[in-house]
Amino acid sequence: MALIIGIPQTPDLRVVSENCTLGNTLSQMSQGLRLYLELLSVVSPKLNNGEKMTELSIDIRDLGLHVDMMLKMIQNATPTTPLPKPLVLRLSTDYEIYVAACLILDKLEGFGRDVKQCLGSIEPSEDEELED
Repeated sequence: MALIIGIPQTPDLRVVSENCTLGNTLSQMSQGLRLYLELLSVVSPKLNNGEKMTELSIDIRDLGLHVDMMLKMIQNATPTTPLPKPLVLRLSTDYEIYVAACLILDKLEGFGRDVKQCLGSIEPSEDEELED
C-alpha cells in the first residue's frame, strides 16, 4: 500500500563500525529525518488532529538540526545533501489519507528505533571521556 500511495523507502541506517563511518551514518540519519518531516508536512493538513503531527514534526526538525550539527562538526563543513525529489503522495480519499498517516507513523517508529540504536553506538573519544 505504501508504494501505491507513493511513500518512499527511508535510508537504511547502519551502526557505526569499521565498515560504516560516523559521517555516513549521520548523513543517512539526516536524510531520513528530512524525508519524514516532508511526509508529515504533506499528511498533517489533511487530518482532523493535525496538531499532534505538527508537534511531532517540530521534534523531528529539532533532532535533524542536532544531527546536522554533529555532521558539520566531523566534516568541518556544511553537510552536503542531494536535492530531494518533490514528494507527491497519491491521496484522493479519506481512507488513503488515514492509511498514509498510519504507514508513515509506523515506519517512523522503526526509523526512530534505528536512530536510537545508531546514536547509542557512538562512543565518545578518549579526549571527551577525560573532560567528564
